Amino acid sequence: MLKVVKTKECFSMNRKTATDGAARNDRELFVEKMQILERAGEHLKKEFVGLDAIIDEIVRQVSCWFVFPEMQEQPCIINLWGMTGVGKTALVSRLVELIGCANSFVRFDLGQSGQWGIHSGYLDKIARFDRKIIALDEFQHARTIDERGVEVKNYGERIIWDLLDSGTVHSFSGGPELFRISEFYAKLTGMIGRGLKARKGKVTAGKKLFVKEFDNFIGYRDRGKSKQEVHLIPDDFLGNFIYNNESSNPNFRLECEAREFFNRLDERQTLAALKDFIDSLQGQNHTTFTNLLIFVMGNLDEAYAAADNFNGEIDADVFYRSSLGITIHQIKEALKSRFRPEQIARLGNNHVIYPSMSRQSFQKLIEIELDRIAQRFFQEKKVRLEFDASLKELIYQEGVVPTQGVRPLISSLNQIVRANLGRIYASAFSTNQAVERILLSVKNRQIVCDYHRASARLFTSEIPVTLFKIRKEPLIPDDKQAVTAVHEAAHAIVGTILTGRLPKEIYSRSSMPGSEGYAFYENNTREVGSFKAFKNEATICLAGLAAEKIFFGGSGATAGASSDIARATAFISDMIQQCGMTREAVRYNMNPELPGVIHDVSESENKAKIYLKKAYRAARRLIRQERRLLLEVANYLSENPSMNGETFNDFLTRFATPEGLENFNNGNLPYRARLHEMLSEARNEATMPEKKLVLIKGRKNSVTAA
Repeated sequence: MLKVVKTKECFSMNRKTATDGAARNDRELFVEKMQILERAGEHLKKEFVGLDAIIDEIVRQVSCWFVFPEMQEQPCIINLWGMTGVGKTALVSRLVELIGCANSFVRFDLGQSGQWGIHSGYLDKIARFDRKIIALDEFQHARTIDERGVEVKNYGERIIWDLLDSGTVHSFSGGPELFRISEFYAKLTGMIGRGLKARKGKVTAGKKLFVKEFDNFIGYRDRGKSKQEVHLIPDDFLGNFIYNNESSNPNFRLECEAREFFNRLDERQTLAALKDFIDSLQGQNHTTFTNLLIFVMGNLDEAYAAADNFNGEIDADVFYRSSLGITIHQIKEALKSRFRPEQIARLGNNHVIYPSMSRQSFQKLIEIELDRIAQRFFQEKKVRLEFDASLKELIYQEGVVPTQGVRPLISSLNQIVRANLGRIYASAFSTNQAVERILLSVKNRQIVCDYHRASARLFTSEIPVTLFKIRKEPLIPDDKQAVTAVHEAAHAIVGTILTGRLPKEIYSRSSMPGSEGYAFYENNTREVGSFKAFKNEATICLAGLAAEKIFFGGSGATAGASSDIARATAFISDMIQQCGMTREAVRYNMNPELPGVIHDVSESENKAKIYLKKAYRAARRLIRQERRLLLEVANYLSENPSMNGETFNDFLTRFATPEGLENFNNGNLPYRARLHEMLSEARNEATMPEKKLVLIKGRKNSVTAA
């Protein structure tokens, strides 16, 4: 998901073909354009790792805009969403180069430029081209709704949404100055209505209110202000009128010229002059951008549930599989927290969703980057560099944070390899024989450099490296790891038996700050949040504390369960107060202003205490039942920092009780199977013959059912 090769190659039509297109056969032009796109797609797949499906989809969506420009009635909008560092911006920029549209391409960084990220002046540069491409990068920062759900006053949004709607832009040269003058005009209008008077540019009535109001508005800093005179247009505001060279108003080149002009006006004349300035800037041009392709690119953490998880110990494939399940509906739900519904509609339905990078993609990227280093080193120094698997694994372990894409990985690779190339090459001069090949490997947290000539190894040197994610010293098992092993083993065992799901990893010693250990499960977005599931989650949360007390006694239990208790309480509280999962279908909330709820939460709190006690007793019961299994798993974790899911499954099979294995295999309520079973029963009852009363001959008043 990173551009790893960049060449000057471009597959666009030659200039003669473009200008003489009318004389060409339509079929030949069509074929040529399709070939340009196909070659561009093939080239992109060589440059970007793990994005073949994404590239195919983007090329497909671009094809109509590129091949049939005359059919373009509205802008073609393609939305690219993904976590940081997955190759959105780089891929679009490279595609633009490959199809020969670099000169008609403009990229707006809405995260860097803020509310002034788009200005019509930039668009004028590409207006003359037949095909025009705009990239709205970091689009999530153009939000029109803040975190509280309140609309944001975003001055730059007008052009953005005009482009996305029709491609027609109402251009003006005012920029932020126009909006400041407009707000000043609105405020001044209101104050004149309340009695403000001025003569020769100075306030004659309503001075106190005027100064107070404008202190809050822009900070009234008037260099000529005194108790006797107050300028209606403050000195610090005069600069807003200097830039306007196309206005019908006087063209001020200096602030003193603007001051002389305003000093001739009363309050009404000043208001009229401000209105003239505003009118002269608004709606000067209406530019329609035909054949416009718009790429909307952004990071939507709301759709990527794991986006804020910076844990580099978790398998990248876990996040990769999770990201593959993100749908367009989830993207639109995430957009709802940032934009108004009518704005989301303007984005259309062409949403390309980037997955996070898989382990294979990260490994392939490491291979490609190391090959590039080796090729460049050989070109410059005529010495071959070779990289052992141990070095590649070190780079992976140090550099990969699955949710942060390629940037941390490239940074670690540069720090481990590129930064040491000087020392590696310098050591080659320590012998009189010419070095032809250097093999780099890793041993004891050091880069081992084996220098070769032909098949003979000449000598070896070692270079220490600074490691950040991996602990610099070997892990020595201690008491803290032992108690963490018991705690996490309990979470994993109780969780597995109750839910029927195996953990992906169990850690008893972690390099993550603030975390000694944890059991990690892969999220299942289709899991049913039932009454049973809520109670099970509370039981799982309390299992660690229960195990500590069972094995080390009440006085030996640690403070590591505080977050577990909080989570268990939250699960039970939500179950009772929010979801109505009790005998009474009631929703509770102590906020007196919230309608549709019961405000007396004392009853629900008592119920929560009862359920928490039951959950804790259930955890203790399961731990005692699976005592042997827990001791075996905990012993392994007390000697090793982690246990993967396959090893845990082996321990479960060997040491779990028959009751535990049975519960594990029946951990989830089979809703679908139960539905089919009940339907079958209902259908069988419907097909059974009706029972009739039949009189038995020979017996008076005797009947039977047939």
